[in-house]
Amino acid sequence: MLLFILRALCNACERHLSVQSLRSTIIYRFNVKEAVRCTQVAKWICTVCEWIYDEDVEGIPFEEQPDDYICPVCGVPKDLFKKL
Repeated sequence: MLLFILRALCNACERHLSVQSLRSTIIYRFNVKEAVRCTQVAKWICTVCEWIYDEDVEGIPFEEQPDDYICPVCGVPKDLFKKL
């Protein structure tokens, strides 16, 4: 049942959970942080140059970037990005 719920959470980003069967015991290998990230992947756009920060590509949620994060294209601060 747990596997079904976790797979449903990750269907949006087309990630699959690994299930390893050892004899009669099923071992679920799942990283909870990854499941949460799967459901929260977002894109952010720089309001000045329109560069897109894709959390899936960058590997780090935008909110976890430091406060002094700047746009790699035009150099504006983090607070000038908006969520798509």
